[in-house]
Amino acid sequence: MKMTRFIALAFMTMVGVSALQAKDPVNLIPNGATIFIEPNEGFEQYMRAAFQKKEVPLTVVIDKEKADFIMTTTMTRGEKPGWSEAIFLGKRNANEDASVTIIEAKTSAVRFAYSVHKYNAVNGQQSTAESVAKNVKNQVAKTRQ
Repeated sequence: MKMTRFIALAFMTMVGVSALQAKDPVNLIPNGATIFIEPNEGFEQYMRAAFQKKEVPLTVVIDKEKADFIMTTTMTRGEKPGWSEAIFLGKRNANEDASVTIIEAKTSAVRFAYSVHKYNAVNGQQSTAESVAKNVKNQVAKTRQ
């Protein structure tokens, strides 16, 4: 019984510490900051459009020298499903995988990293980019600094 209470207390402590770290304003990206999206086989176009659609409060710039932050991306598209996947799994589209890292241009400190896997991605790179943009938006500070 005491061991169960100890484990429960330890778990709640870890969850509480994690929650505090997640709200740390030092790691938030300032509202209104400028960001440059590194070119990556056209995926940067989807990212720019997703930033606008999801109303991410960052200004996307084309000149890397004017950016406060730099986003690097990797994008992998799986093969289109074969006939057996289409029949037995109902899968009609390829999988999409993307990873992004946002670094502060002046210090090279990583401010945000995120990976997404879209199974049977209906809109392909568009839905993958929108998922990334939604999570970037959650990382941006709520007030303009």
